[in-house]
Amino acid sequence: MRTPPNTGARFAASLVASVVLASLATPALADRIPGTTLHAGAEVDDQDSQRLDLALSALSDGGTRLDLAAAWTDTGRDSGDLSSTHVFGLVSHDFGRFGLGGGARYMRDEDYSETVGLIAAAFWDFEQVRLTARLEGRNTDFDGTSFTTSGEDLGLEGVASVSGTSRCSVDSLGYGVAVDTNFERWSFYASAMAYDYDSHDCRVAITSIVDDGAGGGGNGGNGGARGPGWEGGVKGPMAERLVTATAVPLAGYTSTLLPRDAALLESGVMAGASFAVGSRSLLGAELYFETEEFAPVEATTLLGYYSLDVGSRSSLELTVGATDADGYDTAAFVGLGVYVDLGR
Repeated sequence: MRTPPNTGARFAASLVASVVLASLATPALADRIPGTTLHAGAEVDDQDSQRLDLALSALSDGGTRLDLAAAWTDTGRDSGDLSSTHVFGLVSHDFGRFGLGGGARYMRDEDYSETVGLIAAAFWDFEQVRLTARLEGRNTDFDGTSFTTSGEDLGLEGVASVSGTSRCSVDSLGYGVAVDTNFERWSFYASAMAYDYDSHDCRVAITSIVDDGAGGGGNGGNGGARGPGWEGGVKGPMAERLVTATAVPLAGYTSTLLPRDAALLESGVMAGASFAVGSRSLLGAELYFETEEFAPVEATTLLGYYSLDVGSRSSLELTVGATDADGYDTAAFVGLGVYVDLGR
C-alpha cells in the first residue's frame, strides 16, 4: 500500500516502519515549507481487499509538525472477512540539525485484536542525508478465543484434556532506523524495523475437562481446583502457546492491504527511490520484505507510483504493485490518491 510520504502515512503502511519514519524521514527532505497538506486515497486488489486512507500534515513556521492519519481496510479471505481500523498521531519538532518526535497509534482488527502503541523518534541531518531512529512500545489485546489443550499444560494431573476460552495479551518493543537522501532530481530512502515480544499473559475460563481414566481428574483431586467454571491467569510457555493460537486468524495479513503499522510483524525492511520527471511529476518504486511473528509467513511487495501536479495546490498519485506471501496467492493491487495544499 502506497501511502502519503509527507503526511505521516507512507513508511507507516508498509515498512513496518511506521508513520514516524515517514513524517520524520521522508523522501522529500527539501519539502519543509510551512503549511498544511491533506491526503485521501483508495486502493483495491484482486484478492477482494479494499482500503481507504485519510491523512493531514501541518508544519508551523517554528518547525513543529503535526501528522494525523487514519486507514480503514476490509479484506475477504478463505478464513473469513477481516476489517481493520488504524488511527495515528505524531508531533515532532525540528531544532535545525536534529529533531525529536512522539506520538501514539490505535489499531483494531474487528473480532480479533486491539493494539495501542506509544512512539518516540529522533532524527539527525547530515548535508543531504537524514538519519532517523525510532522506538515503539505496544500492547496487543486479543478477543476471547476458544481452546482445547492437555491437562498437563495447565498443571492438572489425571486430566486428559481441558477446554475453555482465553483472553490473551502480549507486549512488544519495536526499534528501527531509516535513512534518506536527496539530489537535484533523485531521492533514495530505506528503513528497517524489528520487534521483540514478551509479557505473554492470558486469562482462561475452563468450560469442560476430560478425565484420563486414571482417577484423580474430573471435578475432584487436582482437577477440582481447576474444574468447569474455574477462571484464572496463565503465564509462561502455556500463555505463549495460547497467544500463538489466538493470532492464527491474523496469519497471512501481509498478503492483504491491511495496515502494517500495528500488525504483528517480527521484522521488515524497505527501500525506495524516486525521480522527478520534469517540473510537475514524480516517478518512484519501492520494495518491501516482511516477516510475520506468529506465523511462518514471509512477504515481498514491489510497487511503483506516479505523481502528477494537476493544479497549483493539488496533485494525483497512481500506485500499482504486487505482494507475494508464503502460502498465499500473489495479490496485485492498484491505488489512487490526491494531495491538496490547504495553505498556511
